[in-house]
Amino acid sequence: MLRSLMTISGFTLMSRVLGLLRDQIMAIFVGACAASDAYLAAFRFPNMGRRVFGEGAFNSAFVPIYGQTIEKEDRISSDRFASLAFSWLVAVLGILSIVIIAGMRWFMAFFVPGFLDGFDEMASWGASGFIDGRSWAWIGGQLQSPTGAIDAAGDNRFLQTVEMGRIMFCYLLCMALGAQFSGVLNTWKKFAMAAFAPVLLNVLCLLGFVWIWFNDIEQQQHITKVLSWCIFIAGWAQMGALYYAVKRQGVNVRLMVPKLTPKMKQLFLLMIPGVGAASVQQINLLVSTQIASSENNAITYIYNADRLNQFPLGMIGIALGVSLLPTISRLVGAGRWGEASESLGNGIKIGLLLTIPAAVALAAIPFDIINAVFGYGKFITEDVTETSKVLCAFAFGLPAYVLIRVLQTGFFAQKDTKRPMQYGIVMVIVNIILSFALFPTYKHVGLGIATSVAGWVNVVLLFMGLKGFFTIQKSLWSKLGRITLASLLMAVVIMVAAHFCEPWLVAAFYQRIIALGVIVGMGLSTYALAALLLKATSVAELKDFMKRA
Repeated sequence: MLRSLMTISGFTLMSRVLGLLRDQIMAIFVGACAASDAYLAAFRFPNMGRRVFGEGAFNSAFVPIYGQTIEKEDRISSDRFASLAFSWLVAVLGILSIVIIAGMRWFMAFFVPGFLDGFDEMASWGASGFIDGRSWAWIGGQLQSPTGAIDAAGDNRFLQTVEMGRIMFCYLLCMALGAQFSGVLNTWKKFAMAAFAPVLLNVLCLLGFVWIWFNDIEQQQHITKVLSWCIFIAGWAQMGALYYAVKRQGVNVRLMVPKLTPKMKQLFLLMIPGVGAASVQQINLLVSTQIASSENNAITYIYNADRLNQFPLGMIGIALGVSLLPTISRLVGAGRWGEASESLGNGIKIGLLLTIPAAVALAAIPFDIINAVFGYGKFITEDVTETSKVLCAFAFGLPAYVLIRVLQTGFFAQKDTKRPMQYGIVMVIVNIILSFALFPTYKHVGLGIATSVAGWVNVVLLFMGLKGFFTIQKSLWSKLGRITLASLLMAVVIMVAAHFCEPWLVAAFYQRIIALGVIVGMGLSTYALAALLLKATSVAELKDFMKRA
């Protein structure tokens, strides 16, 4: 398991680093403004759908059935099942994409209602329902409408969001199909290409910035439109790379007439509750986006904070979930319940050992981290301050969302997607109530707090639901206390280090990165030493993890 985790985490780290570079350049070129809010909202729409229909509900249902088909039947049967699932995805998501692209303005009105403030409804909700060369055009640096011009700074976020949303929505179809290919590869314990594919998105976006720089494009809404086309191209590139890897594995996934076989019925029955269970975080982000759209720049603040929060979540939580699900599914299918429970326990221990110090570090020096990463160009000090507040709020919930990824595998491996869905609904209700309660006073920071608290509620419910399959041992509570103490000692060290490195943390780019690197290095060394001395883990334990992997 640990070897798989390292493979996934390594490529995820590469993707995160390149993605962070992409977002750094975005902050320099665009900053926090109407155009950045519009672009991020438009991209989040298909991205959330990808995680709901692709990586979330679909794969959590597909992988256990596909894995058990491989174990109990022949290769022809498993290939046929994978092909039928692929064909159903193409049919359903193809139709969905056409409907949503055609009615994008209505969907965006629901998704970002705050963008409608000041929007000329009579001019824009015409019979055609489209923004094209006949109804809207860039003339002299301004977006001309039938009733006049909207300034080039991009004050009308809604129109920009609709236009870019149409360009990028095909990303959902490509990534959902790519997610199935990833599920196939992961079941065969081929994790490399599935983890590497997201790197292509960031590479193409970085090439887009090179094109923007060579063509001397300065208007913010034009920059975001170029990036939208980069996302469109990247979706097809990622899907193509994953399909090639599946073919090299010898798996024959092909397009065929969709048929409702018994296994497909089982897949759909598992998927329906899984839509809510596997993607509750996305529903929470939807609520946050809807509310945040009423505050200028809030979507940009939340997005940039979440990007840094996604570093440990992606390398630890998502990687653990991806590597654990096939393993536990096979053990459950073979009736080896004790080993399955032990694998889940090992996943929890690894998750806590790596996640708690990451969360503490993000909460201890959020301003210094955000300033070193994003505080350049058009991303001013005020933007850094507001983003760091959201990052601190997200850090509180980081261990919760990693645990959710790990604990859900215990249900999905048993083909139980109903109870996680029920717990997810409770989580969403808690998030909505807290978001509306906290937003009037704490604005975008309140949305981060609500998301974190809701995550912990879900963790408690998942632990309760696994009673009988997995029980928390006293040794785990003891380790949790020691991990927390080691993390707090690390926090003191990095806060002191940040104080002494302050002149470099506000200097040139290379000085900020060097200073942040020194602080991170000191923090890692302190935590590793404290964890060993406090017996939060041991060299023998780590060797045992490696041996089991």
